[in-house]
Amino acid sequence: MKAAATSILWLLLAAVSVQAAQNTELLTPTQRADAWAKALRGIDAQLRKAEFASARQSAIDLAEDMVRQIGAGGSSAYTLAVACAFRAIAEQGLGKGDDALWYWRTAEAIFPAIDRSDLSPYGAAAAHLKEIPFRAQFDASKPRVLAELTDAKPPVLKKRIEPQYPPKMGEMGITKQYVFEMIIDERGAFREPKVLAPVKEPSFVYIVLDALRKWEFEPSTLDGKPIAVIYSLTVDFKMRR
Repeated sequence: MKAAATSILWLLLAAVSVQAAQNTELLTPTQRADAWAKALRGIDAQLRKAEFASARQSAIDLAEDMVRQIGAGGSSAYTLAVACAFRAIAEQGLGKGDDALWYWRTAEAIFPAIDRSDLSPYGAAAAHLKEIPFRAQFDASKPRVLAELTDAKPPVLKKRIEPQYPPKMGEMGITKQYVFEMIIDERGAFREPKVLAPVKEPSFVYIVLDALRKWEFEPSTLDGKPIAVIYSLTVDFKMRR
């Protein structure tokens, strides 16, 4: 699908020492993986008991710890995707449908095969997420390709949150570029993100999407009425020494 509008986000980050992580930094890789697996089992138990607020916070804490520790390579993608999926279920259980769908799409972007996971143990909240096809809620409004709308007014960015470079990737001097495609809806919010390349740096994708969901726009308009448009964003992290 052709992008409606394209922006490039260049982030030049100084190579500075990374503060010590609070949770699993001092563990060996094997111990850290075991700790993350244990955390997932704890969130699983909370969701099965419909303890959605506790599960949400546990999933946030786990994802943030993982982002601090993951470097290059996609070997941790599944675990991080499950943490995102668990957060999505918790958000849905708390009645926060937009946040739930965002983190479900984040999980799908990081590890697409998560779609085939059996979420039935988590009840109606999980079932609802799996029943929403990608961008199906926009079928009626049919987001338009902005470049093809000669009379449309493009969206205007009002609020921008800068993603923070994943610490472990910074230590390793890794630079990366990804293209993200999203819909800017009639309210000016990013919705339904996807990544236009296989994900090999899951922590990078997570922190970018977590920041982008907070961006706000004046929506695109056509004949004075707000419309949903397809928008692509290239995020390029470079280290400046």
